[in-house]
Amino acid sequence: MATGERVPGAKISDAAVAGGGGRRWDDLNRDLLVAIFGRLGVADLIAGVPFVCSSWRDAARDPLCWRELDFREWESLSRRLGAHGDDRADFTGILRSVIARGRHLLKSIYFPFFADDIDLLYGER
Repeated sequence: MATGERVPGAKISDAAVAGGGGRRWDDLNRDLLVAIFGRLGVADLIAGVPFVCSSWRDAARDPLCWRELDFREWESLSRRLGAHGDDRADFTGILRSVIARGRHLLKSIYFPFFADDIDLLYGER
């Protein structure tokens, strides 16, 4: 069999697909992943990143990823997250969840137009 020829039924590695010598996405350094994920929006952190692989899910749990929360585009965000249609209830649940993820490292929150005093007070915690 010639070099580089594929054996039927053999699994092709990600590195081979990438042209050899490449690294797998899930092998990236956790600190690097956290730095990248910290620049993503709430929807990507909830509905995208955790479903790529276990190392990405672990990195997305880091409080540094949840320092800036932007809910101003609530309509598109709620669709992406599969919200149930009750904006108030959906937002309150998501807000509490992401504030808990950010712990005491939360730097800023941008609220949707319908946010009220209760949301603002909860965001101060």
